[in-house]
Amino acid sequence: MRGAHLIFMKFAMATILLTLTNGVYAAGNFSVMFGNKTLAESDWRPVESQTEYSLGFEFQNPGWPLALVMTYSNSQDSAAIPIFSGDVKMTGETTALNIGARKYLTKDHVRVFVEGGLTSISATIDFEFQGVSASVSDSATGYWFGAGADAMVSNALSVGVLGRMSNASVALAGNEFEAGGTSVGIFAAYHFD
Repeated sequence: MRGAHLIFMKFAMATILLTLTNGVYAAGNFSVMFGNKTLAESDWRPVESQTEYSLGFEFQNPGWPLALVMTYSNSQDSAAIPIFSGDVKMTGETTALNIGARKYLTKDHVRVFVEGGLTSISATIDFEFQGVSASVSDSATGYWFGAGADAMVSNALSVGVLGRMSNASVALAGNEFEAGGTSVGIFAAYHFD
């Protein structure tokens, strides 16, 4: 799966570079999101509910019916697992690079949209006990989709809400884990044209 992850990363970077070097005129925005990512409890307990931060970029040529969107997100949670001689600190973390398309369903002051595409997700679980640490990690490609709405609060700034679901299976310590999940958050976006 690591090979597919690298291919996806190269594809995303090539898309960005080709767009910039070809001088495509586009309007769009940069966004920052804060929220929560919920992963499969059977795989991730007790760190299945993770705080998530996300950076996003959207652009759309005036002639395109869809906007191109790219986001990078990081989610993390830690918990103490009691054992007979102390606590084991467990930290779960995922990072995701999403690339896809967004369709605006309304063009009013409040804009409703749907979106989806491909994702490349890395997952890591760290354990620490009495100064000794161990870590397992893996990466995989998958898919994501979402929906949201935003409202302009000035000529260049909007705020909104967004929900996303993603799916990608990784292998951690010989077991299959679902690294995707359900994300819900609020975001602020700076618009340019």
